[in-house]
Amino acid sequence: MAAANAQIGVAKAAWFPQLTLSPTYIGYESAQLARLVSAPALVWSLGLQAGQTLFDNGKTRAGVDYAEAGYQAAASSYRQTVLQAIQETQDALSTLQGLDQASTQQGDAVSSQQHAYDISLLRYREGLDNALTLAINQQSLLGAQRLQAQLHGSQFVWSVNLIKALGGGWQAQ
Repeated sequence: MAAANAQIGVAKAAWFPQLTLSPTYIGYESAQLARLVSAPALVWSLGLQAGQTLFDNGKTRAGVDYAEAGYQAAASSYRQTVLQAIQETQDALSTLQGLDQASTQQGDAVSSQQHAYDISLLRYREGLDNALTLAINQQSLLGAQRLQAQLHGSQFVWSVNLIKALGGGWQAQ
């Protein structure tokens, strides 16, 4: 956006006359820089040239309009990028909040399944339950633990997405 804004200034500068300061004659004895300002070399003069186009058929106005349109496009692109970053941040925050609640509930489910498995194991050792009941309770416990691990993995992924939406903070290889 800053470069596009600078181009507007460059285009507007075409409205003003161009002044050029250039040497028109330098004495032959001024070949060396140290002798340039000595008395024999002072036979030189400076010429001031001014140039301004009086009628350019709207070219200058079109250049300014073009530069302003470029600025508007850059500003629009910047706004879109900011809005997209805000949207990604909100998505990541709401997803992390939902995953946090789900993880808490799944932690409670794992605790309940662990308690059920412990009771089933105790009943199996005492001969009150068979191996099939123990295996079913163990399978339920492992399923709950697997889901808990998946939720933790999703939390890590969405935490990285949040950091990315907020602007990164790491160096690419």
